[in-house]
Order: sequence, then structure tokens, then C-alpha cells
Amino acid sequence: IYAICTTLDAGYDGDKKKILDSGIKVGDKIELENACVGGWSTSVYLVGYEGSFNSVFFDFVDENGEEYDIYHNKDFQSYW
Repeated sequence: IYAICTTLDAGYDGDKKKILDSGIKVGDKIELENACVGGWSTSVYLVGYEGSFNSVFFDFVDENGEEYDIYHNKDFQSYW
């Protein structure tokens, strides 16, 4: 599964600072290491980057480029 950065202007100020400081740019496609989907927020962990990012910055696709819904996939549900 891959995360594609769609915006750098979303989330809380701390979220914005973290993604800007990481060097990730709009359009970057990065392999998803893990995601923790919660009731109010979702953290994504990306291969090659330290820590987590708010999912609001990304869309997700599978290896074929098809849209992938991490929010309704049991593999990523932290509250199940």
C-alpha cells in the first residue's frame, strides 16, 4: 500500500510543521509501513520516515494504483 501526499495545508499546526520538516512534497508516493486508525484521528507510518503523520495529508493506493481504503480495513483498525 502506498500513501500519496495530496496537500501540505491540512490538520493542526503541529501536523503541518512535521510534514513540512520531513521534506515530503505534494505528489510524493511513499510506501505505507503501518497505519493506526482511531475514532478521531489516524496516524500513518511511512517507509523511510521517522515517526507518524496525520493521514489528512494523503490518499492511499494499492500496488496497481487503485484507491485503497485504510479506514475500513481491519488490518489498520486500532480500536477493534
